[in-house]
Formats: sequence, structure tokens, C-alpha cells
Amino acid sequence: MKMKTGLKFITGILALVLTFGILVSAFTINSVSSFDIFDREGQLQVITVSADSPFNLSLPSNIFSVNSTTSGGENSYAFEFTLNSLPSEIGKNTFTIEVLNSSNSSLGDSFDLTYVKSFCKNGPINDTQLEISKVKIKNNGNGDSDEWYPLDRITVEVKFENDLNDLDDIILEVGLFKAGSSSNIIDDMGWISEDEEMYEAGDVDEGDSVSHTFEFRVDPEAIDNDKDYYFVVKAYPDGDEDEFCVDYSSELSDKYFEKITVKKEENRDKMVVVDEESYPLPIEAACNGNVEFGADVWNIGDKDFENQIKVNLFNNELGLNIDEVIVGDFDQGDFARANFKFTVPQDAEEKTYFLSMRTYYDYDEDKELYRRTSSKTFTAYLNVEGNCAIAPPTVSAELFSGEAKEGKEVTIKVYLRNEHIKEATFILGAEGYSSWANLKEIDPMTFTLQPGESKEAYITLDLKGNSRGDQQFNLFVTSNGQIVSSKPVILTVESGSFWDNFGSWDVDWQTVGIIALNVILLIAIIIVAVKILRKK
Repeated sequence: MKMKTGLKFITGILALVLTFGILVSAFTINSVSSFDIFDREGQLQVITVSADSPFNLSLPSNIFSVNSTTSGGENSYAFEFTLNSLPSEIGKNTFTIEVLNSSNSSLGDSFDLTYVKSFCKNGPINDTQLEISKVKIKNNGNGDSDEWYPLDRITVEVKFENDLNDLDDIILEVGLFKAGSSSNIIDDMGWISEDEEMYEAGDVDEGDSVSHTFEFRVDPEAIDNDKDYYFVVKAYPDGDEDEFCVDYSSELSDKYFEKITVKKEENRDKMVVVDEESYPLPIEAACNGNVEFGADVWNIGDKDFENQIKVNLFNNELGLNIDEVIVGDFDQGDFARANFKFTVPQDAEEKTYFLSMRTYYDYDEDKELYRRTSSKTFTAYLNVEGNCAIAPPTVSAELFSGEAKEGKEVTIKVYLRNEHIKEATFILGAEGYSSWANLKEIDPMTFTLQPGESKEAYITLDLKGNSRGDQQFNLFVTSNGQIVSSKPVILTVESGSFWDNFGSWDVDWQTVGIIALNVILLIAIIIVAVKILRKK
């Protein structure tokens, strides 16, 4: 008896549950005719909504207004949706429409309408035959096309096609907005391409197209860490943006914009860097010349550093080990200029030198040390050319012709070979001979030789009458105004005959002639006087 009572009770509960389930059967939207994006204020779209029972619409705000037009049946209605206002922030937004059962408002469903803040001033206008057919973003730095890091070099190739009427003075313009912000920071980027973010493409006739590549670097000071940004692009005639404008492309990830994530460096050993594009490559200098250059130093990380940082410039070949200390806190996005000055050694080799730079930061003031050193070495290239000491040439000398006797003429042959890695001009000279010889000729005195090329030159000396014995003079070679070789040459001079020496005596022959003439006159006077005395 108790079992029958229990079964009746359970059966009653099941019946109650089934009855309740029928009463609260779900309300479902069968179809929504359009989900086109709204992108301008005042834009109207007719959207037909059908459901499985009569319904009412509920709008949570006045961003949209709606009017019912025709009815296709009690469960289907056509509505005029009008976009009343757009947000000030660039980006995509969703507006949820509640569809409620007419007889039971607790039953309902919903659908979304999407609207975007257009980059065009008044939204896309007369754009059906205007097309931005290409937006190709390329990251030439550490990140990817949709993930950027500070100092990354970004290129964006944009192509605009005009299938409308001829349009004058077309502008291609790009922008960069942080998600949830109305501020365009594209102007803060480090621009490389001409016209920066607004390219004046000129006239584009019907059926024609125009392309341009925008190029810039991500400014560490302008961006926030790990935030989303919207990259946008538009094309319009200069001064007529309110009549013709297009700002969307199938090439963009969200049609109206490309979503970009910007990240700062999280590795503490990579946070303070030298910008290798902030100084000339290469730096030009001559031997014994002064070099001055500055390098931008950035904090591209997500940490602040206190007190001071240091940049070290090093090159062992040039004897460089220079510290540039920059005093003051160095916070995220900060940059400073490290200035270096040095003199290239006179004896430096003509070539390109690699100058290494490293950064030191996270300074401990109490211990007077830097806790962090950059894991990367940053490089500058120094091209040294001109005014440099060259490799000494090979020089030899030997008697070529003539007799090494007092009063004679001798010719000495000089052999010279260029041992330098580049073409060089040499000047041959001699010194230290004036007491025992006179220099008659050096032939040739100046000549230019290629690397490894040799040349013979000839030095002719007139030996004096008192030059007997071992005599020495210095043979020297100069290049670029510097003596590059000096070589002693020893010549053994033999005694000469009277007549050999006669012409070589170091005598003032004008004086000798005057004396001889006076002697002759004196003798003539004596002879005449003697003859006169004899006649008497």
C-alpha cells in the first residue's frame, strides 16, 4: 500500500515538471536579414527579424534608433535601424538588440549589430567604386607584422584603385590608435619615408591606381607596453574628404583596421640599447684626424632604472676604451645621447674598423657598480682613409756607372718596391753628401706605384777633389708628407790624378782668373821696365 502511494507521488511530480517545461518553452530568433557594419552617423539599414512567436525589441541605449516598417507576418518584421552616434575611439563596437516574447517578456533572444568609428572624417562616402586594394605591413625589426617592439622598422605598402571619375590631389593617409583611445600617435613615430603619414599621390584618373610605401620606426616613448593598437588607412581627395573617402580594405585583419600588439622588452639584459641607426654608417676619418659622433641610447624595456647609465666604446687596434656616463634616472621610453670624441692614430692602417659599444645600467649607488650589462654589443663602423703612414717600401742601392774616384761622376741605382696595400706616391731624396760631393740629378724623383709594383731610379753625384775614403749619405723616401724609409749608403772613393782632381777642386774660378790676370799684368810691366832700363 505504501509503495502505490509513493508511485502516485513520483508520477505527480513528473507531470508537474512536464507541464512547467511546456509553459516555459524557449523563444528563438529564426533569422536576421543583415549584419552589415554601420560606419557613419545617420546611416540607415532595413533589417528583417523573424522569430518563432510574436516579439518586441528592446534597445539598451540611444546609439541606435529603430522604426517598424512593414510586417511580413506576426512573427516577422522589417525594422529601420539608424545609427545615431559613433564613439570617439577608433575601433569596432557591438550593440546588442534584445528580442522579447510579446506575451512573456521573460522569454527572449538577442542579436548584435556592429558599428565602427571610421578613419574617414564623416565615414566612407561615395566609396563603392574606390578601393584600397593592398595594405601590406612588414616588420623589418625584432617583431612580426602584427606584433611590434620599440625601434622596429615598419614598412606599409598601400595601393589605391579608382574606378570612379577622375579624382585630383589624392591623399593616402595612415594612422595608429591605441585601443580605447581617440589619439592618433602615428605622427610620433620615427618617420623615414617622404611626406610621413600623409602621402600626396597626385591626380588619379578613372581606371588608374597609385601605390606608396610608408616607412617608420616605432618610437619607444610613444607606446605603452603590451597594449593593442589599431593601424588604419584611408584615401581621399585633398580638401574633399567629406565627398569622397574610403578607409577599409580586405587586406586588413578587421576590414577597417589591422590590430597590432606592441610589446616592450622584458629581458633585463636587453632593455637599454644603442640605436645603431642614430649615427652615420660608416663614420669617415683620416689618420691623425679627430672623430666626433653621438649615439642615441634608449630604454626599450618595461622597467625604470635609477641614478645613471654608462656606454663604453671600445676598439683594441685604435687603443679606444672610452666611458660615457649619463647621469639621471632612465625610465621606460627615455633616451639620451652618448657623445664620443677621439683622435685616429697617425700610424693607423687604412681600413674599416669595428667600434664596439655596450651599455651598463641598474646602477647601485652604494656599491658604485652597475648590476646590468647589455647582452648585445652594438657596432659602429669607422672608415679610416687618407693621411696615414704607409707600410715602408723595400729600398736598395748600388753603384750603377762611373768610377768612384775623386773628381769623377758616379751614378747610383736605387730599387724601390711598394709594400703598401694601396697605391702610393713616393718622393726620393738624398742628404748628407755636401762635404764630399755635389748632387747632379735624381731621375725620377717622384713616382706612383701600385701594391707590389717596383721602380728603379738613378742618383748622379759629382765627387769632389777631397772626397777620398769611405763616404756616406742618406737615401730617404717620403709619402703623404712623411718619411717612410731612410737608408744609409756607403761609397768608397779612391784617389784621383791631378787632372781628375783639377776640375773637381772647390775653387772660386772668378777670383782665380782675376788673380792670374793681375799676375800676367805685373809680369808684363816688369818686362817692359827691364827693356827700358837696358836701352839707357
